[in-house]
Amino acid sequence: MKARESAHLWLRERGIRFVFGNPGSTELPFLLGLEGAARYILGLHEGVAVAMADGYAQASGEVAFLNLHAAPGLGNALGALYTALKNRSPLVVTVGDQDRRHRFRAPLLSGPLVEMAKPVSKAAWEVSRAEDLPEALERAFHLALTPPRGPVVVAVPMDVWEEEAPPPPLKGPLPPDPPRASRGWPRPSPRRKTPPWSWGPGPTPLRPAGPPSSWPSAWAPPFSPTP
Repeated sequence: MKARESAHLWLRERGIRFVFGNPGSTELPFLLGLEGAARYILGLHEGVAVAMADGYAQASGEVAFLNLHAAPGLGNALGALYTALKNRSPLVVTVGDQDRRHRFRAPLLSGPLVEMAKPVSKAAWEVSRAEDLPEALERAFHLALTPPRGPVVVAVPMDVWEEEAPPPPLKGPLPPDPPRASRGWPRPSPRRKTPPWSWGPGPTPLRPAGPPSSWPSAWAPPFSPTP
């Protein structure tokens, strides 16, 4: 199957119903036949498209799929992507790039997409082989959902969509490791089911739970005063 067909199949199997974006010529190969997999939500500016995807991800708790157009489109989206990163919104962001055969001549709208996206995303990479595209999308999906959540950017040259690619390899989620700061802490006492400290992806990674008088007695051994 074509890489675009593999990507469309991946969208269906992952239950991603919407694609947000503001497309251009470099996205046309991906859009061919997309109506059979997902509904395209058009924004007249990339900042608007990112904001819609950001809001959808926050409201639904699901990954939002975003499609941007080349270097100028990614440039227009940087401010909104920064906001999505701070909101910890899980986004998979594909950015179209010019045909690889034209790169040597620095064609119009081309640019260093990965370098542009890194400061406003959890990770960014380019897919230079069609056979890597399905796994790249699946990796971006899991990374976007791994706490702390955030946008993951995948740059795709437009000719990659027309090449042959394997079916998407869906993988089950892996439980995250405990936060590094918690390793080596004393274990909770059997006398209490809920530890006095909890952590998560929110703005306060460590916060007490329960009345202060219960904190020392919930741990074995109890905390000792420090100067």
